[in-house]
Amino acid sequence: MEISSIVIATLLGTVLGGFLFWIPGIRFLSIFGILLSQISIPPLTWTNPEVVFVFFMALTVSASFAEIIPAFFFGAPSASTIFLVVPGRRYLKQGCSYQGSMTVGLGSLIGVFLLVAATPFFIYLYTPLFKLIRMYYRWVPGILVLYMVGGEFIFHLRQVLRFHRKDEYRALFIAPVIFLLIGLFGVISLQYRQFAIVDHQGTFSSAFAGLFLLPPLIRRLIRPVGGKLEEDNIPVFGGRRAGILGGIAGGIGGFLTLLLPAVSSGLGALIAGHFIPRRKEKAFLISQGMVKTIYSAGAFLLFFIPTIAFKRGSTASILKSRYHADRNLQSFLLIVAVVLISGCLSYYILGLTSRLARRIVRKVTSKILSSVIIGLVTAIIFFRYGPEYMLILFTAACLGSLPLVFGCRRSNTFSVILVPILLFMMGWYQTVINFLGFF
Repeated sequence: MEISSIVIATLLGTVLGGFLFWIPGIRFLSIFGILLSQISIPPLTWTNPEVVFVFFMALTVSASFAEIIPAFFFGAPSASTIFLVVPGRRYLKQGCSYQGSMTVGLGSLIGVFLLVAATPFFIYLYTPLFKLIRMYYRWVPGILVLYMVGGEFIFHLRQVLRFHRKDEYRALFIAPVIFLLIGLFGVISLQYRQFAIVDHQGTFSSAFAGLFLLPPLIRRLIRPVGGKLEEDNIPVFGGRRAGILGGIAGGIGGFLTLLLPAVSSGLGALIAGHFIPRRKEKAFLISQGMVKTIYSAGAFLLFFIPTIAFKRGSTASILKSRYHADRNLQSFLLIVAVVLISGCLSYYILGLTSRLARRIVRKVTSKILSSVIIGLVTAIIFFRYGPEYMLILFTAACLGSLPLVFGCRRSNTFSVILVPILLFMMGWYQTVINFLGFF
């Protein structure tokens, strides 16, 4: 294998991901799938599969950094960055949005360092530990559902007893209903095979865009957000304690996403956030960046574990079906080095794109910006997948807006994943499907 090819693939993947995925909604174009389809077309054919793996690993790492921008500056999150919207809006008003973005990026960089440091864990301990956990992980979805629903119920109950406000009474009882409605929407979405005009990729891209990305943008149309015209160019917020606390919480949440199949990146971010006190927002930002990168890069890194290739995510599944490569210790260490180099370069690119995003937010009002992003995402779904997916997109957007309307937690939207998994684990999935009319 030529070193020059590895270097070029690493730089190309890092630069492409860093300057492409900061555009809101671009992830719903299925860039990874498009690139994989183009690689097999001359003259873009790469004869060495290892070069392809290096390119996509660098692209994955840089994309995990770049996707901070849409959520933090524009209020257009994905499922893994949903908890960055509120801090981003607050820091924008305070005139320190650049610092906040780079603090999240620092968390992502710490996540990269943690993945590199955990190389012996992945080589020697991950496989037996994963097999052990898999024997008992059927309880994980149920525990998460009880934790989320019960935690929000207790929170609103305390608010009711303290303030006796009508909106708290309403949220107390409407939150479980919203959780159930979105969960049933997830169950129905999994039945895409019953409908001849839709497929897996279009269904879930439309559902996730509607649930997670559109509702905050719609809210910004109703309640515009303004920011200070002048900001300091200080890279990150200071404080060792914030870094240590955020690093511990982010490490726990991130590695849970790799060990527990039911825990997605959004749920890992939720778990990490609950380890941090409310006033420690700097630590919270670091933890969110860590979970994002550990899940994205770590899940793909599992594909390169010697002798055993774990398929976590669509990219790994497609690569495994198209390319074969020797998975030995040397190849694994090469990929780890690519993660480290790409992570460092991605942090620098994040600084450039954060400044660019800050300029856009200064010059364009939030109403216009939100309208443009909504139009862009709608156009992507319409032209990439077809007009039939508009119904899924708008239905998901209505359901995703319910927590904002009734003052409930946005984490209820994760029931779109948790409820179907819970029904599978309990053996009730087919019963629910029959009840809903899918025979």
